[in-house]
Amino acid sequence: MPPCPEIENISLTTISNQLSIEVSPAQNTVATIAAKSPRESDDSRKARCDAKYDVCDETKRIELDDGSHVDFAREFVYLGSLASYDLIDDPDIQRRISTASRSMGALKNLWDNDNIDMKTKYLFFLAIPINLLLWGCESWALKESAFDKLDVFIHRSVRRILKIKWSEVMDEHFSNKKARATFFNLPDARSMIAAVQLRFLGKALRHPDPLHLPKQLLTAWADHRTKKMYTATSVTDHGSF
Repeated sequence: MPPCPEIENISLTTISNQLSIEVSPAQNTVATIAAKSPRESDDSRKARCDAKYDVCDETKRIELDDGSHVDFAREFVYLGSLASYDLIDDPDIQRRISTASRSMGALKNLWDNDNIDMKTKYLFFLAIPINLLLWGCESWALKESAFDKLDVFIHRSVRRILKIKWSEVMDEHFSNKKARATFFNLPDARSMIAAVQLRFLGKALRHPDPLHLPKQLLTAWADHRTKKMYTATSVTDHGSF
């Protein structure tokens, strides 16, 4: 999938077992994504970039000699994660939330069964919905709004399992923190993601091969300065690896 016409051309070079990221000047159809103005919402910015991506020369349909063709997509699934042309993780996070929500519905009989102890339900919740929710989170570049969405799902699911009604939350001021504490001190989304990412970093650092790509990326840097008039979106600042 070709880059968005607003994304800088990025090349990786290995120097002394480390990576430096060199950004070449923007050319014709290759430019840098400008940061949204304070008045522009995320949805309008996304729509603007999508429109430009669809009409650029690099994303036009390729006609083959046998009469077939190849089309380009804004997003595609790779190894269970949703990759987007703009390197933003929001579509993948929303897809994870939807998948985990469906698993909660599929386990309805388990949550409603009073003969199953709460500890077993807790372990099932970690093994299936939470595992589906945080799949691939090692590489996520998260905004505060993404943490909020993940926490909303977690708290809603915990209340569902504990059979806590919304009226109890409002009348008795049953906070989300108290709900997680009641549910065997379940961590919030930020803490769970941090644990997964630290575990991934530990595995990468302990890898015996010094040229192992994830290990080299830990010491990668962007060898350029971002202009004050915009915020560049690249694999090292806002986007995920």
